[in-house]
Parts: sequence; structure tokens; C-alpha cells
Amino acid sequence: MRPVALAVAGLLLCALPARAVVFVSGPTTEAPAPHDWTTPEVGFDLSVRAAMDTAFDQPGENVVSLLNRAHLHVQTSKGSLHLRLGLRLRWFATAQSLSLAKRWSEVEPTPGESWVAFPAFGVDWTAGLLDISWGENPVFAPADVLTPVDLRDGPAAGRDARLVIPAVRAQSRIGLLHWDAAFLPVFVPSKLPLFGNDWGPFVPGRATALPDLSKWVDPTTLAYFDSEPYVTRSPQLDLTAPQGGVRLTLRPLGPAELSVTWAEVFDRQPRTTFSPAFESFTRALSGNDQLGMLDALLRIQEDESQGIAPLSAEYVRTRVFALDGAVSSGKLRFTLDAGYSPTRVFPTTDLHTVLHPLASGALGLEYQGPPILAAGIATDAVFDVGANEKLLYLDAPDVKPERRTVVLPLLYLVGTEKLFDDRLALTLTALASSRGDWLAMPQASWAFTDQQTVQAGALLLDGPTGGIGWMYHHNDEAFVTYRLAL
Repeated sequence: MRPVALAVAGLLLCALPARAVVFVSGPTTEAPAPHDWTTPEVGFDLSVRAAMDTAFDQPGENVVSLLNRAHLHVQTSKGSLHLRLGLRLRWFATAQSLSLAKRWSEVEPTPGESWVAFPAFGVDWTAGLLDISWGENPVFAPADVLTPVDLRDGPAAGRDARLVIPAVRAQSRIGLLHWDAAFLPVFVPSKLPLFGNDWGPFVPGRATALPDLSKWVDPTTLAYFDSEPYVTRSPQLDLTAPQGGVRLTLRPLGPAELSVTWAEVFDRQPRTTFSPAFESFTRALSGNDQLGMLDALLRIQEDESQGIAPLSAEYVRTRVFALDGAVSSGKLRFTLDAGYSPTRVFPTTDLHTVLHPLASGALGLEYQGPPILAAGIATDAVFDVGANEKLLYLDAPDVKPERRTVVLPLLYLVGTEKLFDDRLALTLTALASSRGDWLAMPQASWAFTDQQTVQAGALLLDGPTGGIGWMYHHNDEAFVTYRLAL
């Protein structure tokens, strides 16, 4: 489980089928060797998602939104050489009222998976912009640390929650042992919500009486903070401290397989320090000082005009050790994931950061129906938390000020039933924590053709005052999505 955004990491289950697709960077078998390049295979898909909040009772909250995403890829091969080029486009528009007042939008083209793959010396090589997914659990696998994530859109992100990274990957097999090694020479940070985002730590419902800041702080300024919040000291092209990992898998062991993973990476959550104006804002926020918050935000806006960012960030290097396995029996599949990191970065309720060891685990059960079901439990254990530290998302609101280990179990369920020759799909996603926070997302989709689908659904979440569900319950929404795949 990614502690960088526990409140929304589980929400990504809403966009995954019961058995999530594992992204494969390239082919692992040699093809026949024709003399010419094959006819390029072109793929395109488009999704248009319109959503409206059903609990918009807080000022400054985004009430209606439109999220458009497009993917284009071209793939060809020549003998055992395979080539793929990909492109993504994200267009997001939102407004703070049904009259579309206080609205803004952004268009963001990014590269998609693009790679060259070929066999050499008995090894399958893939190099380019890759999405490397390790571990058995589709969301809560401790081994899945190489690919950065984009959490700005919450459950609407779907597969776009995973970003591509420059990498070289090598895979091969020695008897029953399959090995998979990845080398990442260039650091790519995750995209985390902050200001002007309903899934960030500064959501409007976090305090009981936030002022209507939109009268003084333009929404485009908040969007700027969200996209460029840091003066960041991050490692870029540095071959002396690259990221990477090795994964060893024993298969087949009858109906079972077992994997061990070692990875050395930079934590997705940066270690942050605040500008004086931003420090004043967090103090005013903790004390519910409306005038203090407004004064601090105006100073932050002045800093922006002078090129002074509200935060500075430094990414911390860490190691991850993980063990995972799966056992299949008929339509049933059992999965187990466990991992440990000696140092991880955690945000606190005053929005500073602290470093602590982390142990994570997930136990899952999948049934390849019908109906299709996936259920399980996932948990984080953060060790040696100080008496004066209160972890954002992870700690209970009434936690005692004492040195402790913080543990937060989560239960999840994803079920899909298909009817009318698989044209109608009914899906329910549910997530609940041991403290009473919960999320439910019912959806219904109708496939008009193999290429066109319309989906309608609702997102509901709540919980005890001060908890994760309470913090984000103002994001309850109804939505409609149109998908086109060619």
C-alpha cells in the first residue's frame, strides 16, 4: 500500500477489474524473422467523464468536472525486433458552481508506453518508457514501487494513475526460476494533489469553517500550486545513484508461484520544508484562524509572482524488500503480498513530513465467476512514531500522544456481474477501514458495440469525524462516462 496517499490509493480499486491487468512492457518470445517491418498496428481509445458533486456544501469545492483522456499507440515489428510508440492526452475542466462560475481547465499531453524490445544472449530486453508492475495485488502490492503514480484525479484516473518511466528491463528464465531486472537512470516524480484539488490534503471539508478563498485567490493560482508546488531538489540523470530492482519468481510450483523482490528507489512522497508564508498558513489552518489563512494565502500568491514556491522538496532514497505469492485452484486464486522498508516518508496532520520504517501486507481472494469477485485485506504498520507526531490519513483523530506503532487495516471488495450477452455490466466497489471509514462505488455500463460503452455510477464515502472518509466525504458524486476504443 502506498502511504503517500492512503486516502486515494484504495480508491483506485474503483477503476480496476476484479483481476487487474498486469502491464507488460514488451514480448518475451521470439517471432519469425521476416525481412520487412510488419504493417503498423494502430490503437486509439477515448474516454469522456462528466461528474457532479452530490454533497457540495463547502465553499471553494469543485462542483462539476469534465475529464477527457485519449490514448494513441503505434506498434510494429521486424523479425524479433518490436517497436511501440505511445501518446496520452489529459484534458480536465472544473467549476465551483453549477453556473460554471470560478472555472478553469488544463490540457496535458504526455508520452505513453514507448519501447523497443528484442532478445539477445538468451535474455528478453525492453528499453524505453515503461510501466513496470511488480507484486500480486493490483493496488496494495509492496513490491510495486518503480512506477510513479498520478493521484490528482482520484478514482477517475484508472490506468492513467500509473505514469511511464525511462527504464531498461531484462527478463529470462533458468529452469523454474524466472528473473526480472529493471534499471531506471532518470527519476520521474509522482503527481500528488495539493492545492485546488478535491483529493489533496487541503480539501475544503478538512476544517469546519474554511473561508471562501475564491474571492481573493484565483482558481488558476491554486491550479498552479497543484502543478508546480515545489522547488525540488530531485535526482535527475544521475548514474551514480540510479533506481532499480530485481525480482525472482519460482514457477510453476504446481498451482503456486512465489516471488521475492529487492528494489532501491526514491520514495514517492517527498520530504518537504515550507516557506514562511506557507508555514503561517498551516498554523492558521490548525487553529481554524480564517483571517490568518487568508493573509497567508495572499502572501503565498505574492510569493508566486516573485518565483518563490510555497514548499521545497527533497526525495529520500530507500530500499524495499518484498515477498509475494499466489495459489490457483479452479476459478479461485489466493494472493499474498508482504514488504518492508527501513525508511519511508509520511506526511503529518500539520503537513510536515517524518521518516519511519514501514511494513505492508495484503491478502487477497479472486474468483473468476461469473460473477467476477475480488476481496481482501491490506494493512500498513508504521513503526516508532513519536509522541508529538500525528500521521495524516493513518492516525486516528483521537490518538494518544505517545510513542507507538500505527496500524491501519483496510477491507476491499470488487464484484462484477455481466448480463444480456455481456452487454450490461454491474459493478460494486467497496472499501472500509478498521476505524469505520468507508467507500462505495456502484456502476452500470452498457456496451452498444465492441467499441462504444456508456457507464453511469456514483461515488459515496464517509466516516467518523476527523477520519479519512469524513475528510473526503464532500467528494460524493454522480458521473457518466463514454468510452470509445478503436
